[in-house]
Amino acid sequence: MSCLIRLVEPSSREVSGLLSQRIYELERAGFEVRHEPMPMDWQWPINSASASLRAQTLCTALQDPDVDFVVCARGGQGASDLLPLLPWEALQQARPKTLVGFSDITSLHAALYTKLGWRGIHGPVPATRTWPQGRDAILALLRGETRAGEISLQPIGPAAKASVQGWLFGGCLAVLAPLIGTPYFPKSLEGAVLFLEDVGESPGRILRMWNQFLQSQVLEGVRGVVVGTFTELAGSLSALEIKQEMARRTPQIPFYSSSDFGHIPRNRPLWIGAEAEILGERLSWERGK
Repeated sequence: MSCLIRLVEPSSREVSGLLSQRIYELERAGFEVRHEPMPMDWQWPINSASASLRAQTLCTALQDPDVDFVVCARGGQGASDLLPLLPWEALQQARPKTLVGFSDITSLHAALYTKLGWRGIHGPVPATRTWPQGRDAILALLRGETRAGEISLQPIGPAAKASVQGWLFGGCLAVLAPLIGTPYFPKSLEGAVLFLEDVGESPGRILRMWNQFLQSQVLEGVRGVVVGTFTELAGSLSALEIKQEMARRTPQIPFYSSSDFGHIPRNRPLWIGAEAEILGERLSWERGK
């Protein structure tokens, strides 16, 4: 019996020409894939379609009673356009779904967790050139062959501890920061292990966004912060130097670096809401039942 997934395009238009090939690969791997091609919105062609159509297609996937997993084709930009357009009261009546994606999809992860308590997977997406390196880990989760994962860590700063426990929440820093103070960001991160990553930013912009986390006080009660890769950085500072400065500004919170997730080929999946434990230089998580 094949596993049914919905493949959606809530963000940017897929222009790599990889999507049809990836659908074929998923079908060869034993999955039944439902995907509706999106007609271009010529008024704003950077997105896969108009916001209303993208919201409608995503809502249909999230309400599909036969589906457990909704997989995003890619990230990019535009997912946050959909947040006020989704019928949240109606979605509360639907069977919970697991959304798969990262980067711009972070806004959907945050909203689905905040509004509905649905737990998504921050991980690789099919219509990207890095999918082959992360595919096996995602497919194992979709098949139910595993409900756990782990990443390696490097402690940063004096507050880092050998042992930390909490629940996972996070994603792309530049996507999460603008959600603070909206109905789509948790009112409290008490007990959370916050994970962050980003691409194409400058040190100044990263620290400005980090200041928003600090000054909004959303970090109160956070058990630990794990920062993944900062790729395609502008400026002369290294990613490690930026992480060290972030840790210096949060001396009360255990702080760690990881090279195992982010906009990189080896983008290890992290399941939002899963129980996580840091032991030494390893973070492990388990989805539970």
